[in-house]
Amino acid sequence: MSEMSPFDFPTSELVEGILQEACESGDYGKARIGVLNLVESHGLCEQQESLLQMVDRYEDTSKNPEPRDKGKAREIGKRPQK
Repeated sequence: MSEMSPFDFPTSELVEGILQEACESGDYGKARIGVLNLVESHGLCEQQESLLQMVDRYEDTSKNPEPRDKGKAREIGKRPQK
C-alpha cells in the first residue's frame, strides 16, 4: 500500500476530486476555495496548511512538469546484465 494519509479515507477522496478538477480546468484558485470549504465543513483546521500546500505543489507541477528521462540510471556504453 502507498504512504498513509493524515486524513480519513472519505476526506482523501474529496481532496483528490478537488485536485483532479483543478488539474483538468487549470483553476487552482477554485481548488483553494474548495480546500478551505472542506477544512471548514470537516473540522480540518490542523491540516489546512498541508492541504493548501498540496494545491500549490499540483499547480507548480502543472506549470513545470518534470521531464521523464528513461534509462537515466544507465551508464553510457554499459549493457544491462542478464
